[in-house]
Amino acid sequence: MRSYLIIVLLSICFQLEGQEYKSLNDQSIEIESLKKIINTTKSDSLKCITYFKIALIYKNRKENVLAKDYHKKAIELIGKNKGLSDLSYYYCIDLTYEASDTIKFRYADKLLKKYKSKEIYALRSNILFKIALIYQRLDYPSETIKILIKEALPIAIKSESKKDLSNVYKLVSVVFYNQEDIIKASQYLNLSIKELESSNENSNEYFEDLIELYLYKVEILSIQKKINEAFVFLNKSQKILDKKFSNNGIIEFYFSKGSLYQEIKDYNNALLEYDKGIKLSKAKRDSISIDRFKLMKFDVYMLQKKFFDAKDILLNVLSNKKLTIKDRAIYSNELSKLYKEMKDYPNALKYSEQYSILKDSLNKKYEKNKVIELEAKFNNSEKEKKIIALESEKQKAEFENENNKLYLLLLCITFILMLSIIYFLYRNSKIQKKIAFQQEINFNQNLSELKKEKEIEIMRAMINSEEEERKRIARDLHDGIGSRLSSLKMCLGQINNEEKFKNEFEYLSELLSTSIVELRQVSFNLMPETLLRLGLVSAIKDLCYTLNNDIIEIEFNSNGIKNNIAISCQIAIFRIVQELLINALKHSHCTELMIDCSQNDNLFLITIEDNGVGFNVNAINEFKGLGLKNIQNRVDLLNGKFEIVSKNNHGTSINIELIISKS
Repeated sequence: MRSYLIIVLLSICFQLEGQEYKSLNDQSIEIESLKKIINTTKSDSLKCITYFKIALIYKNRKENVLAKDYHKKAIELIGKNKGLSDLSYYYCIDLTYEASDTIKFRYADKLLKKYKSKEIYALRSNILFKIALIYQRLDYPSETIKILIKEALPIAIKSESKKDLSNVYKLVSVVFYNQEDIIKASQYLNLSIKELESSNENSNEYFEDLIELYLYKVEILSIQKKINEAFVFLNKSQKILDKKFSNNGIIEFYFSKGSLYQEIKDYNNALLEYDKGIKLSKAKRDSISIDRFKLMKFDVYMLQKKFFDAKDILLNVLSNKKLTIKDRAIYSNELSKLYKEMKDYPNALKYSEQYSILKDSLNKKYEKNKVIELEAKFNNSEKEKKIIALESEKQKAEFENENNKLYLLLLCITFILMLSIIYFLYRNSKIQKKIAFQQEINFNQNLSELKKEKEIEIMRAMINSEEEERKRIARDLHDGIGSRLSSLKMCLGQINNEEKFKNEFEYLSELLSTSIVELRQVSFNLMPETLLRLGLVSAIKDLCYTLNNDIIEIEFNSNGIKNNIAISCQIAIFRIVQELLINALKHSHCTELMIDCSQNDNLFLITIEDNGVGFNVNAINEFKGLGLKNIQNRVDLLNGKFEIVSKNNHGTSINIELIISKS
């Protein structure tokens, strides 16, 4: 039974060298499905890949004319598409190249390495599987295992294809089986079955693959003498075959079932299964399978000592004209032994002589080949001396050549080393220059920042001094001259005026009232008492009320302004608003002026808009007044931003953002 499995597995490996087995019916359905994709899609890339797939199916069906036709259509769609060009190399291997050329398969894998998709991983897994299959066929088991475990398996996992992963595990199992490591073969076969079962597909191909694994498992369990477990997997195969009839799978099923019965010496059931297999093989005209079943029946008859039945089977097999000389010699020898066992010595002698003739024929063929080989050696014997001499000269020349190469290599290494040192020194010099340049930039930046900080500190001191002086002057005017003027007005009001001085008195009283108002306005401008007593909003409202007149309407809006703003910030904000309003009144010639102030935590926003004549913002540096400069200085002190939007005859909009501190 073990010899049977080796034959079966080899046939499986050859079958897997191309596309996986599918019934003709399955392939026809798949072709129609692929043609439908071509007719419905507008993507040339998808059409190209689909043409390749159809070409491969036709090639596996031996319909080479159609395969070439679809292959040509696919090539025409590649154009300058690099991805399709790389992909086409893979498809062309099976269509136009030698299927055993591992170099081309390796190059195909290299081309596809840069693409990271499940579909490409599946293709790469298939490529690596085929490379491993070639090494397995050439009887390099260690190389096969290395490719499968280290390369094909990780890629198959990335592809998330249960079938690809199952195939990798299956081939690993086959390699260990052929090395007679049944334990490892069983372990990897279990993994293969697990992956395929979890895919839960519903196609003839899937069920045939599953039956194949189950029957392989039956074989391994039979070798391990685990007969009961072997029957479990045999029954699993039976259930699938009952639901999904498959000629391809059922032939192998009959063979495995018969072999298992033969293993437990249930010869009658074994013969029954072999007969079923012969009947189905005849229906399929599969002469190889027919002979296999007959030889298994021959083994059973020999075990049962049914020599006449065994003889008939072997004579029938021997009548096959397609047998090789080697097979005829083996079967003739078996017949000779059988007739001897039956005491039919004439026939025993006959087939013994036939075996000798066939063996002599094989030996003659072998001897003929040996003679040809000896003649070739004899004819070349004279040349060998010349070859030895030439080899000696060649070795001497190669030795000198190697020395020259070594000398040149040392020169190149020295030259490269010197270049590397020069480059390193040059690069280091550039890096040092960059570092020095960057240090200079950092120093200048720090210097500029320090200078700016000093300027701001001086400016803050000047503004604070200015505000203090304003406070003092305002207080002196209000408390001193203002009080005295008010007292003077009161005294004048108490004088009993004569009629002749009435006009002069009224004029003097009016002049005194005007002086008091102007004095209070000057005092307010210097330091508004409202700001100190009632806060920023009230001070700005008073300022707007004071500046409001019949020509210009000033509107003030406040939003979210709190009383916890530091007094220094309140004074700065008031001065900014005051300067903005005065500038607008002086220069804008507007009739409407709107000012909006709002607070959001530490952010204070000022917006002032007018409908005046506007000005060219680009020419702002040409203005000689101190108004804008004073505003900018105060904005800088509060780490703010100052933006002016204006055009000639389109009014002016000023936006200011300030960072304030709280009291």
